[in-house]
Amino acid sequence: MRVLVVGNASLSDLILKAGAAPGSSSVSALKDSPGTHGKWVPGGAATTIALAIRATGHEVQLCHPLAADPLQRSDLSDLTARGIDFGKSPLVEAEAGRCIIVYGGADRFAWSTPSDREVSVDAVEALEGVEYVVVAPVWSKLSQLIVAEANRRGIPCALVGEFATGADSVDWDTVIIDRAQREAAGRFATNTLVVTDGAAGSNVAVGGESFHVPARPVEVVDTTGAGDTYGGSFIGARLGGRGHREAAEYATEMAAKCCGGFGSWAAFTAAPAEPLKTELSKRDRVVGALWGTACGDAFGMPNSFLRQLPWLTEMMPGPPNSPYHAGYPAGRITDDTEQAIALTEALLAGFTPETVAAKLNEWFISVGGESSLAVGPSTKRAMLAFARGEDVREIGKFGVTNGSAMRVAPIGVVAGLKGLSTRAMIDLVEVSCTPTHFTSPAISGAGAIAGAIAAAIKGANWDDVIRAALEGAAEGETRGNWIYAPSIVERIRLALSIADRSATPKEFTETISLVVGTGEPCTESVPAAVAAAHYAKGNPALAIELCANARGDTDTTAAMAGGICGAFAGWTPLPDRWRALVGEVNKLDVALWATKLEQAAAL
Repeated sequence: MRVLVVGNASLSDLILKAGAAPGSSSVSALKDSPGTHGKWVPGGAATTIALAIRATGHEVQLCHPLAADPLQRSDLSDLTARGIDFGKSPLVEAEAGRCIIVYGGADRFAWSTPSDREVSVDAVEALEGVEYVVVAPVWSKLSQLIVAEANRRGIPCALVGEFATGADSVDWDTVIIDRAQREAAGRFATNTLVVTDGAAGSNVAVGGESFHVPARPVEVVDTTGAGDTYGGSFIGARLGGRGHREAAEYATEMAAKCCGGFGSWAAFTAAPAEPLKTELSKRDRVVGALWGTACGDAFGMPNSFLRQLPWLTEMMPGPPNSPYHAGYPAGRITDDTEQAIALTEALLAGFTPETVAAKLNEWFISVGGESSLAVGPSTKRAMLAFARGEDVREIGKFGVTNGSAMRVAPIGVVAGLKGLSTRAMIDLVEVSCTPTHFTSPAISGAGAIAGAIAAAIKGANWDDVIRAALEGAAEGETRGNWIYAPSIVERIRLALSIADRSATPKEFTETISLVVGTGEPCTESVPAAVAAAHYAKGNPALAIELCANARGDTDTTAAMAGGICGAFAGWTPLPDRWRALVGEVNKLDVALWATKLEQAAAL
């Protein structure tokens, strides 16, 4: 659905925290916060709402006065990267609005540059192609013109925050305001009313009935933008077909994420401070590794090797210009997951290079063989040689691409369930690589992914998961046909340093693509995948989103990072809708797949 978000407020915030509010003749000490270092963070009600709606998969356009000077719009590049369209935003000869926010103990103070409430646009032109309108503070001539025309056309409208004079004459589909705003507002017409109340949660009234949704517990860092995050998330979820209660619960979760970092966009751009803390059974971790692999594969599929790619926030179909996946439906897996399933069958059939080659060849034939676009270069070359009857131990001696690592999750799972040492695990990895990727860089790359997954299955903490990836890569470098390549161990270390110093997902994805690379060679995609998992601190959904938007071999890097993080955090952090779509589109029974690997580990 195409949504137009209308607003007119500040677009960046200087956030300061102090121990207490000072008196008129005293000074209060500042605490560490972005403002302490003179850093303005991007914000704004309309932009935050737009981000939240975009995160639920809708097409979003923003109608908001912007400074004509492009240098003053640089903070908005993250929104552009995420696919938010500024084409309907009027340019004005004024500086971008700014807001100063100061926390003094339990008190919060805010000062903002005044907005130009007389800016206007051609409402008919602004509403072209629009199916839903959301109005954000501040109420202005811009809001009045667009909402009046939308009401005339029958386009549903929602309001988030500030119920100003003039808003009470509008027919609203949804109104989302806080308790103080509700108490100050008069009578107005709306189909759905949501009243937020901070730590007390929110109340939703619709169709003569109402219900309460409690707030999520969170260690609050900054509440700036929490209401806007809630509002945009609720509206986006409703437009996506979720019920009112489910939408409110999702919005509550996103608002809590916002409060966990500094700035209005924290729910969508802040790097996790700590790894997910989980108490999981090994079964949960196994299922998580497999769902992480499959969901990563499907999520990254549309952007694979595109020159210009949109920022994906949901699973999408393969676009017409995709070199490999044009016409694939949303949620479709690719060779990454399919070969991992073939490797599972080989584990059950007496695990030798011959059984691996046979199972891979069955898959190769099923997807169209030599004519298929779904097969990587090393695997295709090896399978054609296998069909000619060449020696299985010779046909993979020049494969250096990431086919070895993309399918290796089952090896990591079995090694974790068996409690194998690094060397014993690499013995299995070497067998899996022999028919197609029997080279030192390919085995090293596969060893890194398998090592991380095995450690996570064993219940290791995050630092030990990363250490296991490095150890697996180091042992793998000693195996197979030696071919010159940069050290995957050292490239993982480089990639990890990029993850540690990247402040936002956009900074991470751009830097990792430019410096480390995200292409087919194991020396690029494996370090990138491990670094994405590290940036996400074990959160599979975030790691997958990062890889899918980092250019290059997006489905493979997302599958590898998803497998690592799924093994660490389990399957529950992966959205239900992702797992349902991937399961349905591919007729994929992950529970059965996990059981087969448990059986293989018992052999």
